[in-house]
Amino acid sequence: MKNYPKAIRSTQDLLIALQTKGMIIPDISFAMKITERIGYYRLRGYAFHLIDEKTGYFFPNTSFDS
Repeated sequence: MKNYPKAIRSTQDLLIALQTKGMIIPDISFAMKITERIGYYRLRGYAFHLIDEKTGYFFPNTSFDS
């Protein structure tokens, strides 16, 4: 069996990656709960229109809020 080349990242690490790209996450515990329920990659799919294609970063004031 072939090993998967990428390391598994925790939900917290994935949310930190979103923050690094400019997303504001005021309540990390709420964001973790929602991300674990719907899945990080589905969340990223919904967030594509919030990312500036030129820079690869979220538009200003993009927030993970309830």
